[in-house]
Amino acid sequence: MEGTRVPKAVTGHSIHDRRFHHSLTDHSRWIRERSHESYSKNYSVVFPHDEPLAGRNMRTDPLHEELLARGCVFQERHGWERPGWFSPDGAAPVLPYDYYGAYRQRAHEDYVYGRLLGHEYTFDFPPHHDVIKKECLACRGAAAVFDMSYFGKFYLVGLDARKAADWLFSADVSRPPGSTVYTCMLNHRGGTESDLTVSRLAPSPQTSPLAPAFEGDGYYLAVGGAVAQHNWSHITTVLQDGKFRCQLVDSSEDLGLVSVQGPASRAILQDVLDADLSNEAFPLFTHKLVRAAGHLLQKVGSQDRKLLTLWTVSGLQRTQCPRRPWGRGPGSSSGLAPGRLAAPWPPGARLGQGSGQWKQRPDSRMNSCVG
Repeated sequence: MEGTRVPKAVTGHSIHDRRFHHSLTDHSRWIRERSHESYSKNYSVVFPHDEPLAGRNMRTDPLHEELLARGCVFQERHGWERPGWFSPDGAAPVLPYDYYGAYRQRAHEDYVYGRLLGHEYTFDFPPHHDVIKKECLACRGAAAVFDMSYFGKFYLVGLDARKAADWLFSADVSRPPGSTVYTCMLNHRGGTESDLTVSRLAPSPQTSPLAPAFEGDGYYLAVGGAVAQHNWSHITTVLQDGKFRCQLVDSSEDLGLVSVQGPASRAILQDVLDADLSNEAFPLFTHKLVRAAGHLLQKVGSQDRKLLTLWTVSGLQRTQCPRRPWGRGPGSSSGLAPGRLAAPWPPGARLGQGSGQWKQRPDSRMNSCVG
């Protein structure tokens, strides 16, 4: 009924239709396989690290095959295959769905990925917890490369883009071109829809995935991959209701996103990129266009002195860093989350005007965010 508040328990993202990307809900194989597995596991124990076997390999990025060869055990998020963790025993590819042997389908024998997934059916630490620990320590001591291409990558451009951004985001994103702001995105009630980074763009006369042509103002939005459809739908609804003269462009399939993290990250990328990455030339919360290994353009975002992010054109398979004794290695989503707990934010670095400030605890080297 209109005006009746729906209980919070039934309004979560886990039951919202926006939790599925539109490319999945229009795909007959995905619908058929996921419907079967959902019914088959209806009464199964819901373990925290379980992954579906149905409807896999729907969305892969250019680094997928290389990461697979390095022993990557993938997770599924919003249809994307994202790195979960790296097995020291070699590749563990996700095979076509076998319907658990039903419907005269032959069940996979010695299914490596399925066996590794079964080891995670626990409420305790999984057997490969030490592997993730080593990954975290490698990142903390030197550097790790995280493939985060499953993120949503949107461009908000047009004559009213600035007005739309002022309505959407809690922080002031009307900074000079080259600035990046970490902010919340709000709804008409003032509630939080998501958190994301918003990068102000300079007008460009030519169109490319890294530098779209537009009139007025332009912003690049990097949003969490698992909620990309939710974010897209929310923004487009706001633009339509507010009659803002701007458009939202989805470049998620055209761009890759690689995050190089750790104390050696800047030194490693300095050997690859043609730009000066010093603190003076490349301050916190800024971004710029650069060249790497002769390839056209890459966008670099600096959000921490020990964290650098590259947005690359999907056709660029890889840019190898020089082999130096940094102790670097590939990183996964399982190692990224706990690694954030040890990420020291500099005291006074602002989360966004009016939305909070990063503050250092007096009893710890770690920093916390207070709203």
